[in-house]
Amino acid sequence: MIVFILKFACGERMTYRYAIIDDEHPAIVALKVLMQKHERFKLVGTGSSSEQAQALLSQGQIDLLFLDIEMPQMSGLDLLRAHPEAPVTIFVTAHPIYALEAFELGVRDYLTKPVSPERLEAAIQQVEPLLANAADTPAMLAFKDGHARRLLAPQSIDAIEAQGNLSLLHLRTGEACLVSESLSSLEQRLEPFGFLRAHRSFLVNRAAISSIASGMLAMAGGKSVPLGRRFRPVIQAALA
Repeated sequence: MIVFILKFACGERMTYRYAIIDDEHPAIVALKVLMQKHERFKLVGTGSSSEQAQALLSQGQIDLLFLDIEMPQMSGLDLLRAHPEAPVTIFVTAHPIYALEAFELGVRDYLTKPVSPERLEAAIQQVEPLLANAADTPAMLAFKDGHARRLLAPQSIDAIEAQGNLSLLHLRTGEACLVSESLSSLEQRLEPFGFLRAHRSFLVNRAAISSIASGMLAMAGGKSVPLGRRFRPVIQAALA
């Protein structure tokens, strides 16, 4: 079972959104019932595979991860090892024998099934200060850089240039980083962070645009990006 919790502001009160991934439907139902008692949390989705879990992880903006250990294709332990950028994590499992290994991976708590309302409440109270403090921390996204993963804040990226099936990230510092992800894939991933298509071969960070002149965009880090005619109205509207 995997539960992802994301935060958003609701008036002056911080509220958290969560999703559940579990290959056993009864476990999803049981957790949903328990979480209904916690009004500051809102369920936004459920799933049943580790592939769906990895897709959610790759999108970033995840604060809390409740993770089962014994799952098809990939165990919770292996999933956590494969995602060193994973958010605050709590294991939820029917097998207490993995506790030592779990804590060595940096998990915050280890719940055994069936989870009682009291034990879940204690776990949430333990991690909620971490989630609240994270509200002031810039989001970090993972990008495949060769055989490794690189963590970058979206605001550190000025523009992204297509390089076949790869993409070149142009960072505010002037550095360029080649990542193993297509421009179209990054466009979907980075849209929530204000990235827009400026050209068939370029994405730009709206917040990093300094000016528009002669069919080119001047970026905050000093790079110039071509502005395609079909994309000009969208860029101009975003800057209005």
